[in-house]
Amino acid sequence: MPGLSLFKFNLYFMLFLTLFMPVLFLSGKASGLETEQKKVIQSGVPYFNVDDTPVSCRGSGTQVTGSNNGEIVYNYLTGKGLTPIQTAGFMGNLEEESPGFEPGVQEGKPTSGRGGYGIAQWTASRRVALEAAAAAKNVPVSDMAFQLDFLWAELENPDDRFLKSVLIPLRATSDLREATSIVLFNFEGPANAASKLDYRTKLALGFLTEYGSSTGAAMAPPNSISTNCNGTLGGGIVTSGYSLPVDEKFYIENKIWFTKDHHLGKGGSQNVAADIPVPDNSLVYSMTDGKIISAPTGGGLGQGVIIDAGNGVKFFYGHGKDGGSLPGAKQGDTVKAGQLIMHSGNTGFSKGSHLHLEIQINGQERCPQTLFVGIFEKNVPPINSLPATGCSSGEIIYR
Repeated sequence: MPGLSLFKFNLYFMLFLTLFMPVLFLSGKASGLETEQKKVIQSGVPYFNVDDTPVSCRGSGTQVTGSNNGEIVYNYLTGKGLTPIQTAGFMGNLEEESPGFEPGVQEGKPTSGRGGYGIAQWTASRRVALEAAAAAKNVPVSDMAFQLDFLWAELENPDDRFLKSVLIPLRATSDLREATSIVLFNFEGPANAASKLDYRTKLALGFLTEYGSSTGAAMAPPNSISTNCNGTLGGGIVTSGYSLPVDEKFYIENKIWFTKDHHLGKGGSQNVAADIPVPDNSLVYSMTDGKIISAPTGGGLGQGVIIDAGNGVKFFYGHGKDGGSLPGAKQGDTVKAGQLIMHSGNTGFSKGSHLHLEIQINGQERCPQTLFVGIFEKNVPPINSLPATGCSSGEIIYR
């Protein structure tokens, strides 16, 4: 009887391997599966990075300056004449509405209709107006500079309530708590607003300490960038019509992520692509001008987008959490190089947060690694020169 039990165990175990292991480990074409954990440890390259300080803005023609989103917002508002105290009061509110002053933040699920959006979490009719204004200017609604311009236009509009209820009293105060309160109750107006005042004032004090000055003038930030936002540090400065697909800081800090080999599929089949290990919810940008022709929501690539760049060239972006659902970056939309198209995630066949990216030219897969290097070094190779082999490690990864 013990032998029979062992036989049954072996039989059931083999049945499990036959039925379930292919599902768990099959890489499939363009699956973007990460390498096994042992290889991650050997390479010293994790598939996530907890340091996710955003540096981004998009273009509307306005000059914005700052080494991060907080400095961009601070310098914009003080540049409009607000004192550091008044600006910090505004920033304490924006920070809780959109942590990190992220212009692409969507309240709730991406498909939730008119939920809050952007640095001020515009909702309902104000969000409709935001999207209409972005369309009229032909810029992405997630454009940082555009959102700051829109916010300021709301404050200055003589036909809108915000001029009298927000901007005029805000300019008159020199008290940080009062400045925070004015914006909290009269501009943002969240539920249970009174309970949020202490916390937002604390945030405001932090920004005043970090960015403020006793002169009332904007401080020149260290290592600042100044851009017309036709591609910026956030998406990789646009070079010869191309942008890095994620924040340039990741390339600066971890070049190996952009030059390392890609994995092989089961049986040794090449997976001609690149996996870039970025933190969950990192901004993902279009590398080129083009049209979103598909927005997969399942399968190996998970939630992603496919962009037709013309002349037979297509770019595939996979494993995002909202591919195809961001305003201005849905199926059928035309996008620009450096435009936000989705946020990174761990959807599809994936073992950790990362961006899977591949390029096809007339249906043939090409290695993207050389293109990444060329964009950063401002020496972009001809797209047709990208190799069709050699971007895999040569190690067979069984899945």
